[in-house]
Amino acid sequence: MAYPPPYDLVFVTSFIATAVGLAVAFDRRTLRMMFFLQSSPTRWGQLALVALNWIVSWIFVTTFCLQTSGYRALRTAHALSDLPPVNPGETKDSSRYFPLLLGSLWYLVTVFACFSLHNRNGDDRHLHTRRTVCGVPHPVALYWVTTALVLAIDKNPTEAAVLVVSHLAAILLYKIYLSRPKGAITPSIPSKIGFLCGALPLVTAPLTVALVTTTILIYAVLNRLCWGTLVPRRLRQMVKEQGRGLLRTIARSIMTQERFYVYLPTYVLALVIPLSMLYVFVAEKAMPYDGWFMVNPAHFVVYHLFRLGPYFTFFAYTHATVHIEAHSSVPMFKGRWRVFNRLIEWGSFMFYGGVPGGYNNGILDDSATMEFDRNHPRQFITYLGKFYLFWSGLSVAWHLHGRGERGLAWKQLKGTLAYYGIMLTLLTINWRLALAYWVYPHLEAVTLLAAVNYTWHAWVDPKDPDNDYITSITILDGHYNVFEADYHVVHHQHPTLWYEDYPRFFKKEIEIYKKHKATIFRGTQAFELFVLIITNNIDRLATLFVDLSGEMSHEEIKELLQYRMRAVPG
Repeated sequence: MAYPPPYDLVFVTSFIATAVGLAVAFDRRTLRMMFFLQSSPTRWGQLALVALNWIVSWIFVTTFCLQTSGYRALRTAHALSDLPPVNPGETKDSSRYFPLLLGSLWYLVTVFACFSLHNRNGDDRHLHTRRTVCGVPHPVALYWVTTALVLAIDKNPTEAAVLVVSHLAAILLYKIYLSRPKGAITPSIPSKIGFLCGALPLVTAPLTVALVTTTILIYAVLNRLCWGTLVPRRLRQMVKEQGRGLLRTIARSIMTQERFYVYLPTYVLALVIPLSMLYVFVAEKAMPYDGWFMVNPAHFVVYHLFRLGPYFTFFAYTHATVHIEAHSSVPMFKGRWRVFNRLIEWGSFMFYGGVPGGYNNGILDDSATMEFDRNHPRQFITYLGKFYLFWSGLSVAWHLHGRGERGLAWKQLKGTLAYYGIMLTLLTINWRLALAYWVYPHLEAVTLLAAVNYTWHAWVDPKDPDNDYITSITILDGHYNVFEADYHVVHHQHPTLWYEDYPRFFKKEIEIYKKHKATIFRGTQAFELFVLIITNNIDRLATLFVDLSGEMSHEEIKELLQYRMRAVPG
């Protein structure tokens, strides 16, 4: 982008003045260290770094001036010749300076950030400032400001995105390096860098909340009005019975057990979702969209609402079926239909943001919550970053490798490579479609399932962290009970048990629940409990809590819940 004179010189001067002014205001000492304005280098390595910083800074200033003056020089040349006047929008002459301009800016700001992080990591009491923005040192905030200014010049979102992501990756890695444990000292958990990583998936949270809320409204209209009011009760009952009978007949022919008929609708959905995605892809190609959104908003909304299903039922049952299938001791399909085993995990599950090859979480996995203080809402954001590592399969593969289970580790790693390989391929082919229909569902799944897992395991007894009756919740008379998942303790103790037997096992062991003061709630659901946790509404949680002994008062229940929500060092 070239600006006509004299605005180009004004813009260059104001940009450099703004960037330097922000650097001085945020971290004056770091800026002086970069160019040794207050002391002389004592080692050849320091001298080389200072020389490199000065050279790169002059490259940045020079290329900046050349880039903005390119149009002016071209216009002067045309004025002195007989050539027709140049159109400002047609000249690409100054674009050759962009690589040097952006590369030098990336280097300077990244080095500045790393120097500043190094200063703040020590015990130096003479730092100019130790202030942060949302727990992140000010160099990061400075970088976002300078990136916005680069956008004003470059107006190329791809280049700016590469600049942003690569810079953040560099300073995150350097921050992790500085935060490494030294000797027997255990680093503080959760860290500021963990908070930043956890905040990144929340970019899509408002969109996810809007879509989920819409699915609930659709369910209310279809179920309460159309199905519940307009359709006679006798007809509703007949449709349900006929539907179950048909599914049972099909299950007897193709599935290993007749009772597996309950999973058949999810397998049908596993075939429909990829086909609907193919239709969207063809529609986008036939009618290219060139508007304010990444893709055609109508296609985006309709597809994702259908994918989630009324009351996000399709989403919930797909994830639940994959989890159940992973625990099942017998395959779902038999004979020539065995090809459909793992169809959901390696098919529609990925369209719901799931990484194939998952593994059951344990107390040492990166899905564990006990090291976070659940009394503080901000802790969930840090946990979200940790859960992403679990959901991506990276921490799971590392965890299994450390335990010597190489086969399971490789199985998980294959799923991770397959999922992110597809993501990279789609981003290369059409990054807009990839972001809207592959990356977004991935972040959506991370956010929703992290909230569910955070709730299911929000209470831990510091004296007995392995106690399933406390670390896993049970919800009685739940409002959203998918395959009896509200009996989560039974699921953890008997992972291969048929879900219809969960209530019976709960009643069978009711005295054990009573003895341990188990974490039991009544008349609620996981997402309501999650909202109560992050808003720290202990009073409402105590009201929903079920005291089987009947001996605790309301205040004692509140104290018990708060005690069990404290962080337990790993």
